Parts: sequence; structure tokens; C-alpha cells
Amino acid sequence: MSEAPVVSRGIPGLVGIAVAAAWLVGCLVGYAAHTWTHESVKDQLATHQVNDARADAATAEAGRVRLKEAVTRANKLEKALAESETQYRKLAQEQRNALKSHTTGRVCLDAGAVRVLNATATTPGDASHGLPDADVHAAATSSAAAADPDVEESGAEATDDDVAGWAVTVKEQYGVCRSRLQRLIDWFAPVIPEQSPTNATTHD
Repeated sequence: MSEAPVVSRGIPGLVGIAVAAAWLVGCLVGYAAHTWTHESVKDQLATHQVNDARADAATAEAGRVRLKEAVTRANKLEKALAESETQYRKLAQEQRNALKSHTTGRVCLDAGAVRVLNATATTPGDASHGLPDADVHAAATSSAAAADPDVEESGAEATDDDVAGWAVTVKEQYGVCRSRLQRLIDWFAPVIPEQSPTNATTHD
């Protein structure tokens, strides 16, 4: 009488446990990988944010420094301009005072000459470019004389004191204008660092 084959029932159970364990390990590995990736992305994002913040701060600081330098430079130029204008006006006043002892009040230009100078110095649309500090009454008298020959023009004559005063005023205005233009040139000119004597190139 033959014996029935013995069938082992433990193997399928072990296989199931192995499969379950493998699945569990896979889940754990996947979760760990996901968690690590997520944390890595978060770290990278945080690093980018920190770098961006630092870059923004550096840009803002550079802008603040440039603004401070510009304000300092503007104040320096403004001070230099004010000092220059004061010197020109002081010199002009000293010259006016000194000229009083060298002028006699004699007539240098008659009314016709004064009228011609005022007329030729005037530009269209701007009547303020006549002779400096020209006498209003003299100009009015000259205009009236042009219309009526019987009107006396003696009041429009220019003395040596008038001519000297005009010359001083023109010099003063020219100096002030030149000083203002120079400050504008200094402001818009690029800032070039000074060369040290050792780096300067000499030419024979």
C-alpha cells in the first residue's frame, strides 16, 4: 500500500511574508526617498531665498552708497559755486569803489551811441540784454527823441563812470556764468580716480 505524498504548506506562507516584507521595504524606501527629495528641494529653495535676499541687500546698500556720494559731491560743488560767486561779486564791488577815483563823469557816449548799443544788444523776444544797468529814463528819452527831434537827448548820454560800471558788471556776470558752467561740467563729468605718481606715464 503506497503512502500519500506529503505536501508542505509552509512555503506559500513564507513567500507571502517575503512579498509583504519586500512591499513594506519598498514603501519605506519610497517614503524615505520622497521625504529626502522634499527636504532637499526645501533646502535649495531656502538657499535661493537667502541668496536673493543677500543680493537685494547688496544692491540696496550699493545704491545707498552711490546716493550718499552723489549728495556729498553735489554739496561740495554747490559750496564751491557759492564761494566763487561771492568772490566775483566782492571783486566787482572793490573795482567799482576803486573806479570812483579814476572817473570824472565826462561824457563818453552820446545818446545815439547808447541807443544803438541797447538796440543791437537786444535779442528778439527778450528785451533784457541791453547794456547792464542802463538808465531807464535815458532809454525813454532816446525813444522820444527818435519820434520828436525837438526832445533833448542829453539825459541819455553815457559818462566814463557809466562805461566803467558796465565793464565791471559784464566781467562779474561773465565770471559767475563761467563758474556755473564749470560746476555743471564737473557734475556731469565721469569720476576718474587720480593716478598715483608711480603709475603715471611720463613723456619725454
